[in-house]
Amino acid sequence: MALSLTQKETYRETLANLVAKQNDGASIVSAKKELEALSTSLVPRMLYRYRPPSEYAFADLENATVTFSHPKVFSDQCDSVPIYNWNGIDEIESNLNDDEQALKIINQIDFRRLAFVLGVLGAPFNPARIDEFEILSDEGKVSLFRSAVKNLRLFVGGFVAPVHQNSCRNCCRILCLTDNPSDSNMWNVYSESQAGFVLAYDREAIRNCNIANGMRTELLPILYDDEPFNCDPQIAWTAARMLGLNVSSDDMLSDLRAIYRKGSVFERENEYRARLVPEPDELEMNYVQRPCKPLRVILGSRMTQEDKELCICAANKLDIPVDEQC
Repeated sequence: MALSLTQKETYRETLANLVAKQNDGASIVSAKKELEALSTSLVPRMLYRYRPPSEYAFADLENATVTFSHPKVFSDQCDSVPIYNWNGIDEIESNLNDDEQALKIINQIDFRRLAFVLGVLGAPFNPARIDEFEILSDEGKVSLFRSAVKNLRLFVGGFVAPVHQNSCRNCCRILCLTDNPSDSNMWNVYSESQAGFVLAYDREAIRNCNIANGMRTELLPILYDDEPFNCDPQIAWTAARMLGLNVSSDDMLSDLRAIYRKGSVFERENEYRARLVPEPDELEMNYVQRPCKPLRVILGSRMTQEDKELCICAANKLDIPVDEQC
């Protein structure tokens, strides 16, 4: 079911202001709950994924996994990731060799706030490691921080990259779902003219598929419009400060383009996107898998007998029902 105009406006406002909270711990906890509540209220419990009759799609069914894809594989890739123009990383790197200056930068950063901001915006930062970091000696903190900053361009390059470089794309993988298993256009486009199949998933299973890595998967609906989405500058300003960047003017920050936005031509798809942050050793992979058992399989009307048998065999092993396309 498509979002109403009221829901769209509420959604926009929440996305734009979610991370523009006060820097105290209570607000961070509140913002996390707000994000989860937003997902629960706007995302239906049952979600579907159209699949082609390919080796990789069959493997997801057989292995009870879901595959998250690099944004570059999408036709709307320019609207799938945040784009920034922050150039303060050079200043941080220039102080790395000075222990006193490095420690000063560390002490200015609220790492718990940073973990939440980066988690929302799509950068790999494991909040579970903050406690370990905080009990280190000053020397240990400086050593670890040097290592982290030297890798910053790779891990969160998009936050500090020149305009249009957009290396932040490397920092998220996306899973596209819908609430409609019977759309003829999607059967044609994504399941090769009914020769493929559709998998049904529980919303909570998708949200928890990355929990073993210490982070829930963000799952929210797509906003369909043809207008640029400019987030509240306070979001970019706050995140820049949390990175320890010396932000002297709004001109140093580019507009933030929404992750969950597509052109209105795609509105019929009623799409919902799950987004996760890959592990460091997965950053070079276009596709990453996470365990997630489907609830049922819907076979396309033009599937070959061989492909049907593959799906039915896999479904029987998983003890899930198999239906035919209506």
